[in-house]
Amino acid sequence: DPRRKLAKEYHGMVEPGETWWVLERNAAAAGFWRVEDYLKWRHADQQLLDNSSGGCANK
Repeated sequence: DPRRKLAKEYHGMVEPGETWWVLERNAAAAGFWRVEDYLKWRHADQQLLDNSSGGCANK
C-alpha cells in the first residue's frame, strides 16, 4: 500500500488499487520528481473538474 510511504495528508489522494510503482511512474510521466507533488496536482485538477461540472465529473 503506497500510503505507508506517504504523509497522512496524501492518503485520501491515492486511488484504490494504485501501487507505489504506479504512482512513481505516473508522477514521472507527468513531469514530477516527487509523488507528493504529483498527487497534489492531480487532486487539484480533479477538484477543478468536479467544480466545473457541478460535482458530477465523468469517471
